[in-house]
Amino acid sequence: METSKYDEARLHELLYQALETEAGGIKIYETAISCAKNSDLKEEWQGYLDETKTHHKTLLEVFEKPGPDSKARTPGRKVVAHIGDSLVKAMQMAREESDADAAQL
Repeated sequence: METSKYDEARLHELLYQALETEAGGIKIYETAISCAKNSDLKEEWQGYLDETKTHHKTLLEVFEKPGPDSKARTPGRKVVAHIGDSLVKAMQMAREESDADAAQL
């Protein structure tokens, strides 16, 4: 079955968005861990961070094969990055402007 260029472009866009989701997830979990005061919560989030790093590494390996460029910034990828960056900024604001217990929520 032959894949059309349209389908290939859609596949690449989904891969870009998946890669950006995992990259953003790393930043989000790192920030969340830095906000957490509860050791059980830190431990749980560390596990999620480790999983997310594994997913990110796996996706980078997909990009090493002939195909899309892992550094390309598509419109969809920019949206995903913006959402992740916004979550990180919100956690940082909560940590800086609230009490520590509130920031971990």
